[in-house]
Amino acid sequence: PRPTRRRMTLVHNRNNKAAVTTKKGLTTMMGPSSSGGSSRISTADGGSKPASTLRPTTTAAAASSTMITRLGMSSTDGNIESVSLPARMNTVGKEKPQPEIHPDNPYLYKIPEGLHRYYRPLPLVAQTMTFLMATWLAAVTTWKKLTWWRPLAIARGLRSTPSLLEFLSFLFKAVTYALVAQTLLQEVFKRPSRISIQTLLERYFLPSKLSKYRTITVPGTEKDEPPFSLGVHYLECNNQEVVPNTSVDPAVNTTRAVSLRFDALYLQHGFGASSLSWLPAVPALVRLLDAGVGLGHDAVGFGFTERPQDKKWYTSKQSARIARQILLQAINDNRTANLASSSNIRSNDSPPKAVALMGHSLGCLAMLRL
Repeated sequence: PRPTRRRMTLVHNRNNKAAVTTKKGLTTMMGPSSSGGSSRISTADGGSKPASTLRPTTTAAAASSTMITRLGMSSTDGNIESVSLPARMNTVGKEKPQPEIHPDNPYLYKIPEGLHRYYRPLPLVAQTMTFLMATWLAAVTTWKKLTWWRPLAIARGLRSTPSLLEFLSFLFKAVTYALVAQTLLQEVFKRPSRISIQTLLERYFLPSKLSKYRTITVPGTEKDEPPFSLGVHYLECNNQEVVPNTSVDPAVNTTRAVSLRFDALYLQHGFGASSLSWLPAVPALVRLLDAGVGLGHDAVGFGFTERPQDKKWYTSKQSARIARQILLQAINDNRTANLASSSNIRSNDSPPKAVALMGHSLGCLAMLRL
C-alpha cells in the first residue's frame, strides 16, 4: 500500500523503552526487551500483536492509556515525558557543547560554534552583483534617456558630459541602493544568531565562568510598588576564587586579608552595555578592594536578563531594586560559605559592614538609588 504520513509522539521512561503513538492509534513499544523479540504493539483490549500484522483499529487515547497502564505508571507520573518525535530526536542527538576558555580572558568563554554575534559579510560575487545592479538602477533613474533593458547602453548614453547635479544624484542613488540591497541580503542570509535565554541554557552555556542566571523575586515597597519575579543574568565573583595574576605583576600580594574591607562590590553597566563590560576588571577589583564578592547584573533591556512587556521595569529605579535583592542574597550566601572556615566572619544576622558601589554612565543612577 502507498505509505502515508502520520504524526508520531514519543513517550520515554526510565527503563529506556519508548512508545510511539501514531495518529491512527497504534502504540508501539520499542527498546530493550527481555525476550529479545521483535517490536510488538499494545492494543486497547490489553493484548499485543506483532507490529507487522496489527491494523489501525484503536484510538490514540485508548492506546496511550493502555501503554501507561502496562508500564505501571499514572498519566501524571513525573517519570514520563511526552514530546513530539522530531523535537526529542534533536534534543537527544545533539550533545551540549563544552565551553572553551577565551585566550584573552580566563573568565570568559568563546562563542559556541555555529553562533554569530554580528552580521557576516556577503561573498565577493554577491557584493559585485549588488554593486552593478545598484549602479545600473541609479543610472536609468537619473538619465531618463537610458533604457531599462539594455544595461550596456549606459556608456553609449553618456556621450554628453553630465552636470554636477546629475552626477551627485547618480552617486547618491548608487550608494543608497547598494547599501539597502546588501542590508536586506545580510538580514536574510548572514544575520546574527538571535536566540532566547532558554535556548542558550538548554543547548549551549552562559558566556562567562562568573555568569549566573536565576529568577529574582523582588519584594514590594511601602510606596505601593508591587513585588515581581524576573529572570536575571549577573556576574558573581567570590574573593576566595580569585587567582592573582603574578605573571603580570610579580609584586602582587598573594595573601588574603584576615578581615574584608567590604562585604560586597557592586558594578552597574551603562547604556548599550551589559555586565560583561565589567568582566576584565571584576576579579582585580574584588582582590584589590578586599571585597567578599563582586556582583553586577544586566539591566532590563540589556544583556541576557528577561524582558517583560511592561515598560515600567525599564528604569534605573527598578534596576536598583533588582541589584538590592542580588546584593543581599549574595552577602548572606558568602557569609554562610565562609562562616565555617573563619572565626572573623560575622554571622548572617549582622548587617553589612560596607559595600562598594560603582556605576558607569547610566548605571550611576541605579547605584545612587541603591
